[in-house]
Amino acid sequence: MNSKGNIGTPSNFKDVAWYSVGVVPGETGSAIIDGHLDNGLGMAGVFIYLSDIKIGDTVTVVRKSGVHVNFVVVSMHVYDYLNVPQQALFGTDVAPSSLKLITCGGAWVSGSKMYDKRLIVTADLVK
Repeated sequence: MNSKGNIGTPSNFKDVAWYSVGVVPGETGSAIIDGHLDNGLGMAGVFIYLSDIKIGDTVTVVRKSGVHVNFVVVSMHVYDYLNVPQQALFGTDVAPSSLKLITCGGAWVSGSKMYDKRLIVTADLVK
């Protein structure tokens, strides 16, 4: 979490961050992992190609223990930065266990030093 109590982002644009206040990927609920699109100066971030993912694609999370947990992409939504619905982040949609991958998108707003959109990819646990 950041100092404002919101979901934080990784300090390194090549890393992802797991929202540790939430659930572990593969457990009941929505696990959240976010990462940067770029560094704001045009250098590719960890999720530079996240918008290229397709419904039906597989996403694998490797837990610290080495266990691989597989998810299948079921939806992709773009929201205005200030209007991301809580259900989009924390809702379980259809499956009791899901993964939410989040990154920036839209237009760069230089005054705010951020993008004006958020891409949320939802993937459900493969059993």
